[in-house]
Amino acid sequence: MKLDPLMVTAGFAAGIGLGLAYFGALWLTVVRIGRVRRPWQVWMISLALRLALVLAAFYALLNQGWTVLAAAMAGFLAGRQIWIAVKGSPSPPSP
Repeated sequence: MKLDPLMVTAGFAAGIGLGLAYFGALWLTVVRIGRVRRPWQVWMISLALRLALVLAAFYALLNQGWTVLAAAMAGFLAGRQIWIAVKGSPSPPSP
């Protein structure tokens, strides 16, 4: 199998997008969890949706080869670092 730099770069970019989406949705869940009636249900639904999105995307990228998948996973972690650098952690609710 020949290593295609364009596909690896596209996989990395897709991973960054997935990371930003996953950790952005997690951040929104954490920020809003105190305002809902049944927080455990919101938490579980959010987790299921986030995992379904990421696992489906990684599975689709696996068809392009393990190098693209590895680049996407690295991009996912880079997306997490970008999210933390831009947004930071949510502040705790005031009493």
